[in-house]
Amino acid sequence: MRKNLKYPKTYGYLKHFEQSLRKRAAFKRYYTRRSGRKIIDTAPFYSMFNVGEYTLSTFKVVWHRMIAPIGAVVVGSKDGKPILPQETHAFVATESQEEAFYLAGMLNSLPFNFAAMAYSQAGGKSFGSPHILENLHVPKFDKNDKTIIAISELAKDIQSNIGSLNKEALQIKERELDEAASQLWGISTAELDEIRSSYYQLTKSDLREAREERQAEEREKLIAVNNQVLAELEEYGEMSLVEIEAAVEFESTIISNSLSELLDQGKIQKVGKGEGTRYCLVDGGE
Repeated sequence: MRKNLKYPKTYGYLKHFEQSLRKRAAFKRYYTRRSGRKIIDTAPFYSMFNVGEYTLSTFKVVWHRMIAPIGAVVVGSKDGKPILPQETHAFVATESQEEAFYLAGMLNSLPFNFAAMAYSQAGGKSFGSPHILENLHVPKFDKNDKTIIAISELAKDIQSNIGSLNKEALQIKERELDEAASQLWGISTAELDEIRSSYYQLTKSDLREAREERQAEEREKLIAVNNQVLAELEEYGEMSLVEIEAAVEFESTIISNSLSELLDQGKIQKVGKGEGTRYCLVDGGE
């Protein structure tokens, strides 16, 4: 173990998993380089990509990057610890709760979502990725701007009371938010009405097409996992769930779906029970 470590126990814990951590694709890509025939580390084996102070910020605006329209929410901390969004979500760290609700309000507004769907494919894997903020302008937060503060307060009110508002009351609040955001962008009432009409026409076709495309992609992915699971079982015979997950290298959820489908199709069968459960091909299943 290295000397003069600031957190020796943490380092000792990570050291137990050094080989696994070195095998990570992100580590190999961003923290190693080739020198002749040697691979040289450019950072410690436990380094993580795309992690910074913003990751642990107290206030974040979070939204699912593959679902349209954008539905941004503000998260803080729980039990004194910052909330970390899943990989399927995008987030922006802010310096205050007031700023966070302002940004969430702008992202949830009708003008922003209309522009987002015109710029990026609704429902696509990168629809709501952070790059969207590089191409769609959101004015910088200014605590002295009355319109900005009004947007922040409206967004906070909607999020805080979303469970108790009926459909009509929610629509009224959302219209107020759309109008405030339009005012900040310099969009007239007539232009907002036109955006609203065009948006509803746009979503009817785009969201349906995006949903169908997403379903087709998910089905294609499941078929690929099915084929890989069958190939692994054919090569190794019986395998546990842990062994299958390690060999197939897909998300646990889709592997479970794959095993369920292959069981239903009669191509594989379970052997044993509980923690000792293993899977194997049914004779003639391949």
